[in-house]
Parts: sequence; C-alpha cells; structure tokens
Amino acid sequence: MAIFLLKLTLCWCFFALIYSLLLRQETFFRSSRLYLLGTAALGILLSCWPESELPAPLFSPEEPIIFLPMITIGMQTAENTAQSIPGISWLWVVYILGAALAGARTVHGLFKIYQLLKTGAWRRLEDGAILIETPAVKIPFSFFKWVFIPAPTPSDNLPMLLAHERAHARGGHSYDVLFAEILCVFLWFHPLSHWYRKALRTVHEYLADAAASSQSDKKQYGLLLIGQAQSGMQLSLVNHFFQSPLKQRIIMLTKTSSSPVRALKFALVLPLTLLFILVFRQGPLLAQQAGREAQAEFDGGQPKLFAFLVENIKYPAAAKTANAEGTVFVSFNVKKDGSISDVAAVKSAKEVHPDLTAEAIRVVKSMPPWKPAVKDGKIVKSQMTLPIKFSLDSKTLELFDLQEMPEFPGGQEKFMEFLSNNIQYPADARKNGIQGMVAISFIIETDGSLSEFTNLRSPREDLYQEAVRVLKLAPKFKPGKKDGQEVRVKYTLPVKFKL
Repeated sequence: MAIFLLKLTLCWCFFALIYSLLLRQETFFRSSRLYLLGTAALGILLSCWPESELPAPLFSPEEPIIFLPMITIGMQTAENTAQSIPGISWLWVVYILGAALAGARTVHGLFKIYQLLKTGAWRRLEDGAILIETPAVKIPFSFFKWVFIPAPTPSDNLPMLLAHERAHARGGHSYDVLFAEILCVFLWFHPLSHWYRKALRTVHEYLADAAASSQSDKKQYGLLLIGQAQSGMQLSLVNHFFQSPLKQRIIMLTKTSSSPVRALKFALVLPLTLLFILVFRQGPLLAQQAGREAQAEFDGGQPKLFAFLVENIKYPAAAKTANAEGTVFVSFNVKKDGSISDVAAVKSAKEVHPDLTAEAIRVVKSMPPWKPAVKDGKIVKSQMTLPIKFSLDSKTLELFDLQEMPEFPGGQEKFMEFLSNNIQYPADARKNGIQGMVAISFIIETDGSLSEFTNLRSPREDLYQEAVRVLKLAPKFKPGKKDGQEVRVKYTLPVKFKL
C-alpha cells in the first residue's frame, strides 16, 4: 500500500504541475477537462502496473548464484501460523473510519437530492432536461439531467441560470463529479485527490459560463455571478451555479479566447507525459543500476518470502501418512524482468519423498516476480537455491518464528561477499573434479556467535570442513529476537562449490 501511494503521489504531482504551469490559464476548457480526467486515471493505472511487465535492459554479464536460508514446513509451522494471526493495524482502522465518513458524506448528498426530487415541482424542457423548482434550493444546481432552481426565481435571471445548468447537464459533468467523489472517498487523506475534484469542478464552471454568456451579455452575466456569490449552502456532489472562486471565473469569462497556436501546449504535454512514464516505469531498474552490487530479492525481503512459503506450502497427505521428512533444495533463476524460471530440485545424497519435492517445486513456481539482481551496475539473471525443510515435529526455533531476524554485519550481501572472499576450493577436490552443494546447519547464539555445526549434505567431507572453517572466522551476527528477547536461532546455509 505504501509503495502504491508513493507512486500515485509522484504521478499526480507531475500531472498537477504540468497543468498548473502550462494549461490552467488557457481557455481550452474541454481539453483541460479531458486532461484532468485522463491523468487522474493514468496515475492510478501506473501505480498499480506491476514492475515485471516492463521490458528489461539487455545485459549479459555472468549470473551470480545466491543461497537462501532454510524455511521449515511442518506441523509446528501450521500451529505457529494459526496462533499468530496479526492484529488489525491502527492505521487501517483510521483509514476505514475516514473512508466511511467520506462515503457517508457522499451518500448524504445523494439522499438530499432524492428528497428534493420528491418535493419539487417538475417540468420537462425541450432538450430533455428536467426542471425542478423548490423553495428548499438556495443556489441553482444540476445533477445529471435534473436542473434545480429556487422557487420563486426572478424571470429576468431565469434564462441565464437555465443556460448555465443545462450546459452542465448536456456536458455530462455529473459523471466527472461522481468519479472525483469516489476518489475522495477511497483516498480521503490524499490532498491531490481533493485537488483533482476542485480542478475538475472549476473547469466545469468555465465550460458552463462560456455556454451561458454566449447567449447573453457578458457584463450582465458577471453581475449575476456576483449576486449569487452569497446565496446559501451548497451540496457536495452537484454542479452549482456558484461553485468556484468568483474572481477566477470573472477573469476567465472576460478573457480573450486563447490563440489556436497556444493549443500546441497540449501537443507538448503528450511527449512530456510519455517521457515521465518511461522514467517512472524504469525508475526501479535505474535505481538498481546505480548500485554496484545487489542480489535478487523477494518483494518485501526474506520475512515476506518466508511468510509466502509458510502460507502456500501444504504438507502432502501421502508424505504425512508415511512420516516422510527431509529437505528439498530448489534451484531457480530470477530473470532480468524479475520473473521465475528453470525451477528444479537439486539432487541430494538422501532422497526425500517425491511428494515433498513436487510440493516445494509447485510453490516456488507460483512465486510472484522478484527484484532482479545487479552486478557491476547492470541488471542480470541470477540463480537462487532455496532449502525447504519438511518436518513433522519441529521444536527448533526457526527464522520465520522471529520478530527480528539474525543478521550478518552489513546484511546478507556482505555475508555472501565474506564467504566468497574467504572460502578456498580444497586442492584435492579441485584436482579430482569434485563439486556440488554443501548444506550446513548451525546455531546463532544470543551473543551472535556460531555453534553446533552439522553436515546436512556434502559431496565430500573436505568441502564441508572448508565451509565450516570460514564460518568459524565470521564476525558475530546481530542475534535474532522473539517477543523482545534475544534467542538462539537455527540457520541453514547452502554453499555451492563449482569448478
């Protein structure tokens, strides 16, 4: 939600700035109306458009291989998940209350219109509009085909008032008003949603003023505007005769029509908007390229990845009946556009139940797009290996149980950099062409030190011992926390030796 709002704010700020600097003072009112409606909708569309649908830059450097911490799936996981349903955020409570109040305001306006429709005197006009006269109305206004006027209305003012409101009805301005009201209900806290509503209504008044004044004397019409300025209360979602600032409407009423040459401003808006969309859509990719190194990442980081896996992986019934347990190492590629490909289980010395392997592969294939990796400032495809442990009786505190993850000094990237800089390929293993994955389990103690190393899987003992040697040299981790307390945490690290 926060990312959506940030994107929406950037889009709407750009479009509002263009309108204020280039278009607001021109008399091309129909074009201004289309611009406001189009950019309000376009901002929402761009903010919802997933990054993965963008074309990725064409780079072809080496593909890094990243290993992820293990996630354990089992009976204990299901219990933990069921007992840890998150509480409702107070921010959502505030949002829902605000949206409810804004919605109630809109519904109240519709109800008031309904009451006026029931109590007023109706008369159909020649253009299909319906005139409703009622003493309950203080200011003339229109809503779709209905035109409401005070009763009685001086006959000398009636033609100009009707011309104004019928222009609103013919132009379908009430559709715009409802669209803007819906924006302000769902985005009641966003100042630019209210800016769009105000700007649209102002353009509506310019259009109606232009239509009405063309049928009468502009000076007389301007005096009528002044006379109606303090006539009474207004409903929130209708087109009033007097709605936008009086001075601004008088200026636009008496202003000479903009030269057709000045319409070129709208021609300039199109390439500016296209350029903004290109930069906006490529922004995350450009930001990634600004850094020299960045590994591929699940949207939201490892906590979100673990939450996704815990929520979506189901312990296969056949494996549960057979009391089958084990760890499935799933290899997959994160492509340059963030999509997942080439999902496969890495063979292990101890084969696991085929249903466990199939379930792990199924869920990895269903993952949403990742943020792609960056190497030497270029976006690259990267290979990931994810260990998924299926356990029917897990009593060990796992990473997804924590409120605060253990962390290597400097983060995951620094940890990978430390390993790659310090692990040396054992000479005999290199000589004999031995390669493969070593999976090591260890405990991160409450003081950040590492202990209790266990060989979960290794093609040869010397590869495992080399990985352990380097881990023992590692600086202390920042310990994990649960319920505000530092705890011992089990961590599984896959290390791939490849010639």
